[in-house]
Amino acid sequence: GVFPANYITLKDYILEKQGVMENIIPKEKPLVTEIVEKLREYGDILKALYLNRDQKFLNLAGFMYELMDYRQKIMYDDVTPELINAITAQITYWNRVLKLDVTLRNERGDRIEEDELTIMEIYEKHMDSCTKLDIKSETQGFRNDNSQNYSDIYNLFVNFKHGVLEAFDQCDAILSLYDAVTDSFISESIQISLDEKGMPVDLAKDIEYDALFTDLDSNDINSKLFLVCQLVRIGIMHPKSVRVRDQNDLMSVLNRNRDPKTIGLRRPYGVAVCDLRNTFTEKVDNNDVPMHVVSYDNESLYSTIKKAIKITAEKKGTSESVWVSLKLLRGYHKDLRRIHPLLIKQTTKIIGKFGFPEVIVPGDDRSDIFVTVARAELDKAKNRKQRNLQLSASVIDGQGKNLPNGINMGKNGYASTYSSVVYHQENCPFWMETFKLGIVPDNHKNLHLLFLFKNRHTGEAKDKDSRVFAFSHLKLTNPDSTVIADDSYELVIYKTDKALKVTPELYLSNPSTVLEVTNGKEPPKVLGLLKWNEAKCAPKDTIKILENFMDAEKSEVVKFLVAILEIIFKILSKSNQYGIFPYRALVFVLCTIEGDKFRGFKKVFDSFIENHFKEPSVHTKLLTDIIKVLSNEEKGVPDTIKVLQPLLRLAIKSEKLDERQSKQTSSIKKRFIPKLIEVLLAINNLMPVKSEFLLSTQMEILSSYALYCKEILNVLNPHQLSDYVHEFLQNIPQDRLIEPKLACLCNVVESPLFLDVDGREKLMPDICQCVRTLLFSMKELGPCYSLLKTLFNKLQPRSTDLKEKLGPILKNVYNLVECVLRPIMSVVSKADPFSNIHLNYATLMIALFSLMEKDHFSTYFASFHDDQDLTDLLNETYTTFLELIRKPIYKSDWHIMLMSQNAIMLNVIRQCFTALTNSYLHDNEGRRFNYQLWNNFLLLSVEFVTQDVLHLEKYQDMRLILGLQIASAWKKLGKFKINFIPGIVGPLLEVALLPNQDLRGAVIPIFFDMMCCEYSHYDENFNNVELEMIQKLDTLIESGQGDKQYQEMFREIMIRLCNNNMTINPSLSLPFVETITLLIEKLLDYHTVHNTYESLHSRLHCTVNLLNFYKDIKKDEMYVRYVYKLRDLHLEAKSYIEAGYTLLLHAELLKWNDTKLRSHKVYGYNSIDLECKLKETLYNEIIDYFDRGQNWEDAISICKRLAIRYETEEFDYDKLSAILKRLAELYSKIVNEPIRPASVYYYVGCYGKGFPSFLSNKTFIYRGRPLEQIIDFQHRMQRIFPDAQVLSTLDLPEKSKIESSKQYLQICKADPMYNMDQFTDTQASERIKRYYKTNHVQVFQFSRPFHKGKKETENEFATLWLKRTILRTKYLLPGILQWFETTNPEIVEIDPLEYAIESVQMKVQELKDVIERAQQNPKSNINNLGLQLNGILDAAVNGGIAQYAKVFFTLKYITDYPDKESSINHLKELILYLTRVAEDGVEVHGDYVKTGAPSLQPLHDKITSNLLEFQEKVNGYHKPVYSVIKRKKESRTARRIASSRYLSHRSSTLRDKSPTRTPGDEEDMLSKNKRSQSTGQLFEDPRLDSDNHRQSQTNSWYNNHREAILDSRSNPGSRRSSPRQSLTNDDLFKNAFDYNYTPVKAKHDDSHLRLSVQSRLKAELRLSASSTSDGDKDETPSLPPKNATHQVSDIASNSIPIKPPRYRSTGMDYSSESYLSLSLTDSSQAGPLDFSPVLPKKTVPRRYNNSAEKKVNKNTANDPNRKSSLEKRRSSLPQFIAGSVSSDENGTKKYDTQV
Repeated sequence: GVFPANYITLKDYILEKQGVMENIIPKEKPLVTEIVEKLREYGDILKALYLNRDQKFLNLAGFMYELMDYRQKIMYDDVTPELINAITAQITYWNRVLKLDVTLRNERGDRIEEDELTIMEIYEKHMDSCTKLDIKSETQGFRNDNSQNYSDIYNLFVNFKHGVLEAFDQCDAILSLYDAVTDSFISESIQISLDEKGMPVDLAKDIEYDALFTDLDSNDINSKLFLVCQLVRIGIMHPKSVRVRDQNDLMSVLNRNRDPKTIGLRRPYGVAVCDLRNTFTEKVDNNDVPMHVVSYDNESLYSTIKKAIKITAEKKGTSESVWVSLKLLRGYHKDLRRIHPLLIKQTTKIIGKFGFPEVIVPGDDRSDIFVTVARAELDKAKNRKQRNLQLSASVIDGQGKNLPNGINMGKNGYASTYSSVVYHQENCPFWMETFKLGIVPDNHKNLHLLFLFKNRHTGEAKDKDSRVFAFSHLKLTNPDSTVIADDSYELVIYKTDKALKVTPELYLSNPSTVLEVTNGKEPPKVLGLLKWNEAKCAPKDTIKILENFMDAEKSEVVKFLVAILEIIFKILSKSNQYGIFPYRALVFVLCTIEGDKFRGFKKVFDSFIENHFKEPSVHTKLLTDIIKVLSNEEKGVPDTIKVLQPLLRLAIKSEKLDERQSKQTSSIKKRFIPKLIEVLLAINNLMPVKSEFLLSTQMEILSSYALYCKEILNVLNPHQLSDYVHEFLQNIPQDRLIEPKLACLCNVVESPLFLDVDGREKLMPDICQCVRTLLFSMKELGPCYSLLKTLFNKLQPRSTDLKEKLGPILKNVYNLVECVLRPIMSVVSKADPFSNIHLNYATLMIALFSLMEKDHFSTYFASFHDDQDLTDLLNETYTTFLELIRKPIYKSDWHIMLMSQNAIMLNVIRQCFTALTNSYLHDNEGRRFNYQLWNNFLLLSVEFVTQDVLHLEKYQDMRLILGLQIASAWKKLGKFKINFIPGIVGPLLEVALLPNQDLRGAVIPIFFDMMCCEYSHYDENFNNVELEMIQKLDTLIESGQGDKQYQEMFREIMIRLCNNNMTINPSLSLPFVETITLLIEKLLDYHTVHNTYESLHSRLHCTVNLLNFYKDIKKDEMYVRYVYKLRDLHLEAKSYIEAGYTLLLHAELLKWNDTKLRSHKVYGYNSIDLECKLKETLYNEIIDYFDRGQNWEDAISICKRLAIRYETEEFDYDKLSAILKRLAELYSKIVNEPIRPASVYYYVGCYGKGFPSFLSNKTFIYRGRPLEQIIDFQHRMQRIFPDAQVLSTLDLPEKSKIESSKQYLQICKADPMYNMDQFTDTQASERIKRYYKTNHVQVFQFSRPFHKGKKETENEFATLWLKRTILRTKYLLPGILQWFETTNPEIVEIDPLEYAIESVQMKVQELKDVIERAQQNPKSNINNLGLQLNGILDAAVNGGIAQYAKVFFTLKYITDYPDKESSINHLKELILYLTRVAEDGVEVHGDYVKTGAPSLQPLHDKITSNLLEFQEKVNGYHKPVYSVIKRKKESRTARRIASSRYLSHRSSTLRDKSPTRTPGDEEDMLSKNKRSQSTGQLFEDPRLDSDNHRQSQTNSWYNNHREAILDSRSNPGSRRSSPRQSLTNDDLFKNAFDYNYTPVKAKHDDSHLRLSVQSRLKAELRLSASSTSDGDKDETPSLPPKNATHQVSDIASNSIPIKPPRYRSTGMDYSSESYLSLSLTDSSQAGPLDFSPVLPKKTVPRRYNNSAEKKVNKNTANDPNRKSSLEKRRSSLPQFIAGSVSSDENGTKKYDTQV
């Protein structure tokens, strides 16, 4: 196979359904299967977290690795239940973090199904899971049932990391806990061996050095506790470095190399401490905590601890340190080892606390003996020689042998001798060293400790001769074989001769005193009782022993618990001569183990009863003493009641033993049962007594009564016992002990007594009545909840065995429903919705409904004889369920609980519907139709069906069942349907929009039925249904409901119903269906875009679509709603201009009147109630938006509106003053704002069906962001459409791409085509005019150069054509969107000559802009001016103009294209004009160089030289050649005006029809530019006939025509002919066009030549005559032929278009205010998207149909047929009107011409 056999393991499995449909189920542990499922589920989530860059990714990945390890361990190892609980707890935690469903588990940690649990058990399981996750301490919870709660026990986990030392020898690190308050160690210690650098010596063995300091209590936590690390160096007397620790070491250091040194000495090195208060108080883990080492202070290590604590508090550290990790844990250490197996390993050392802990745990036997060597005093005299003392301790037995394991060295094992630290030259050392003896508790007899003193030397040779010079001893037991008491003692030190051997015979006979040890002997009070059998005491002595015993310490009693109990029962069984003292002693023992401190010994007592108790004769004595105590109400009553349950248990156990041993079973029971009943009666008699002394006793009785009953049921049957229990409950006072009583009832319900049918029948009335009273009064809700929860669980068993034991419960359930259903619902309605009371009682209500069957409902409803009561019940049920659904009380991950609730609620709703239809539909039994009930039912049903938790497929049946119920209810309503229209439309739409086809099929017909119902009841319309459906669809689909399938299904069903129904005419209903269908489509498009920044584009587009839709159907309220949505989206994108335009849509709907506003129409303007006030507020807000977007011109227009309002209507001069100030600020910003980026536009084509329907295969013009370059715009579009591919060409894509499911983008820059007529004959600055070049535009163009025909190799300009695409947007830009769709694109081709003209125009305009900027701010722009001038004038870089001359200024080109002569002349004029502009630039540059930048003089000189060369070339383009002399000084303002006029007017000739003279067959280009106003006179022509004069004119052309030249400079627009020609006006008009021309007599005829009227704009006709032939070059220029044609084109004033042709605009007043007013005054015509306070729409001139129509043959110019065709073309040309002829002062003729 593919895998090797040794890698394959076959799993055990279970085979189900053998054959093709077989199912294989692996046999493995349930937790393993769950881990695999979770890994798969988490894997999918992990991918999503990674893609979203979620921080939980790494944590979840780590947990998944842990799960893999856990799975492997569970499969192959035996795992403790505690570890399994820990694993499931982590799974539960991650389920919550990832918002997955909570998994229900049993006590073993296995998953359980909801069918195995009751409703209350499911709820409790969910609550438990939350509680466990909310517990911060990891030690709480996750413990098996047999473990106890030891949360009061604290433990400190310490992990030793490493040290940073310079010891130069191996060291021992001794860690222990030190209490600074008592100045003592409170725990044992752990010893770790370190090398000279401080690293553990066994580090290579991968051994972890950790310890758990246990048995700490709250007092220790609150004390000043420190972790102390004492460092003891193991080596020679002095370290192996020259570092001297004290002066006494100096000589030894100097002589250290003379002889070998003694090794293995334990020498003090230092102390490190760590303050544990932060770890205890903050309860946080401290990882890698440094403990700085403080060197010992020449006294002792113990005294160095205080010094280290002080230094640590001052936060002073040294370079030497040890590092540890700390963690505080709560609980018993054995439980902690199971809970934290990875933290507390088997190798972890458990370090106990000295003495008894606060809580003693059974089985935790401690018989340890600790010895602390405090100090020694030898030879106190100062003149005595000081020694290096070493103390050795060992354990000696009775034979004088040294026990080999007498000393417990902790983790290092056992040793025979303990050696102390050696202090240098110290006769009175202070050690305070503690060690532990390694002897067993039963082997203390005849043992003693032997202490030997020895003087250690530095040199090895001398140290070998050192002998023991003193000793001491200590006996460990007293003469009575008990261990010596805990105390501090002083030992006698005996000196010995060196030759004398120390033996027991030498010193045991001598006196001795004892040092401090721990652990104690058996105390005499307890010992007396333990030796009662041996003493054979008299009765009086026995009583005395018992009295003394009851005064013993309780901690001493539990040590010998079993032995004490056995002796007490022996005393009880002997005779009655001891009275009640044995009983009291027994009660004392039982009370001891009932205490919190010794509660763990209950297991010992239970074990004693089961295994050791064998006294059959004590039952009668016990019951008699109990009755005696309870009847006499003595002081012993509280103690007796406290331990009554174990006493009864002992008595019954004794009676059972008596029965087994005796044959008279019946007689024993006859004696025993009456005694037992007397005990019950005595207990019952205690309850009515009102005594403060007995109050606590009565509470104890109530808390333990169920335990008494449990024990008594072993003797009495439930029927007998229930009578006494009933009597007991009746004896409890009604006004006292309410809470304990409820707790007692709860315990009784859980007892076996409740399983008996008869016992349950007697107890149920008491329980129900008690709970009902308390619930109606809202008292003791917590205890009542616990009682009812227990009761419901008992009445709803899941296992078959429990059902059989429980018996019939129908009657019990009905009793509960009758008594507590309404009270529970009352609590749910009154309680705080966010409280636990509301949560608990709502669950109780659901649980009670789950107990009810169909008969319960019918019987319960029938029990209401009052109509109002049943109405109240149904209303209360509906409203309660509505609240539970609308405000869920359970967490979203409580999936099982939510589904269980819904299943129960569905059943209740259906049962209530039956009662509703039977009682509240028709007028039967005096009950009328109840609208409120039916409305609540329908709303509840809708809310239920539309719950989010029912979206899963397996729960679709719930939706369908209730959905069909809704349809059935609607049909049953009949004539009452009209009462619910249109209010029910919205709720039913929610149901219909759910993704369930069957449900939709049932609900959609209801809408048509509503239409018919309203149509029949009202004036044959269904307007209410229509309006409600539109409004609700808008809200619901926007929130995420609905899909395309619903749209199709709605249309299909409704159209079928409309066609098949005769109630409503299809002509009325079908348009409604189509409207709703279209609305659904647009709303779905709106919703499909996600709420992210990238989708803002689509949201804007969809919002505008909906805005248009609502305007078309005249739903103003919805229209305005989307106006504000669009406004908010623009503000989100910081598109303030568009936000202003959008808000203006609403402002235009408002009027200047005092009409009251409806509240829902005031979006965010709640304080405004009048329409005029809102309009004023909106205008001010629009001004702010325009101001923020730097659209000051439109803001000015709005300000003017308000100013007129304030001045002429309101006469509010305060507001007028404020608005005029604002107006002045806006004007100032236009002129003075330093940076105002111009709008940039881009063409975007969206091809392919992968785009949304509103974008697919459409083209748009986008307004870019300020200063946004095309590459930035392209990146932005790719972020919006990340799946789109950007096409590299601008040609129309192939059909395959257009039809494909992909996305393709075409992007390029688009140039706006603007109109500047309003600035003709003005001195407006470029700053003002620049705004109108890129705003209020609607026509755009972009061009692409290409070579037509064969490319010229020598000069590419000869064949370089331009393909221009002209686009028109639907609406003006900027507008309410940053982009608009384009319509009717046109493509024209521009020949090389026209392309050259446009290129030169572009250069002229660029240079003019640079010159203007340099004049305004020369310092910042002078460098740019220099570069521009150098680029134009330098011969090395201005090759383009020279290339134009080589192509277009040749005889060949003029001969081939005679119709283009005027264009050639215009190109020459442009080049000439470029020279003049360059002169201005050089002059500006020179002025600044002289004054501000002398360093630029070389550059200026170069530019001046290049200018002269350039002028010479330009002069060469005109024949005869003339020199451009220095012009007369004029103001630069006059030059600028002249240049604007010049560049505003030029004409281009129409091409000849002859195909031989046209380089190509493409269509001619459209006229480029728009006309401007001009009233100047054309060139004067003296018409001289003399050849001599003509020659003179040729030689001195400039001198003779100086005035004409100057006139062309002042008004260059009047020059259209060659500079060599001069024509009269009559000649110009005569040769104007090849129409039916009639000469105009200048002096006599005032008629006008009229063409078609297209515009009311004033403009000037500029014509140019054709050039003469080559033969007549030097002759006087003649007029062009009669039939020579000329083309009139428009050029915008003061603009040199880069590429765009200009379009004519409609005749309107072009002031900003008039444009705005014209566009906004009639909002009914403008429409929402037609508005923009900008220039009006511009009309595109007529396009020619073909190239043949454009070409005119001179030979057929007068053909009548041709005239008709020319008439058709006149509609696209301006009309010339020949005005009157007048003369000026000099007699010069003037012709007033108009277009």
